[in-house]
Amino acid sequence: MLLVYENRTDGIVAEWKKPVHLPPHLHEAIEVVYVTDGDIELGVGQELYHMDEGDFAIVFPNVIHHYQVFGEKESKVIYLYLDPTLFPSYYKELQIYSPKNPVVKKEQVHPDVVNAIKYLVEITEGNPMLIQAYVQMILAHVFAEMPMIDKSAVGSDDLIYNAVEY
Repeated sequence: MLLVYENRTDGIVAEWKKPVHLPPHLHEAIEVVYVTDGDIELGVGQELYHMDEGDFAIVFPNVIHHYQVFGEKESKVIYLYLDPTLFPSYYKELQIYSPKNPVVKKEQVHPDVVNAIKYLVEITEGNPMLIQAYVQMILAHVFAEMPMIDKSAVGSDDLIYNAVEY
């Protein structure tokens, strides 16, 4: 199994692309996932979560995660990679906690979150304050609506998991 540590320090990066199998990896960035077509599997820690069109997920910094694609229909996903140091009001919580379930099903995703994600993926150059405000809106909904657990509870005592985490 190939294990990867990614060092993403680009501030805010948005990608709208066809998902592929990605091995277990972790990085300092907050990773936002929004499925626009098809479906994917998101693995976080030892759990695997199915995501359909319209579902939203967030992976906090330094949490091991991976992706699998099994569906026969072509899928497209928006990925946002967010440098947590840009959001000091959430920085401490992002280091200590992780969502109990990182996936929010389509029916429960707040329309503001969807609009913010779509805005962020469509801009190439824009007002940095406005961009940051859209991300703050996403994070505000995450912390208000998603139950949190201690990040250490997401992991495993598995030797490989611990090696990647180290």
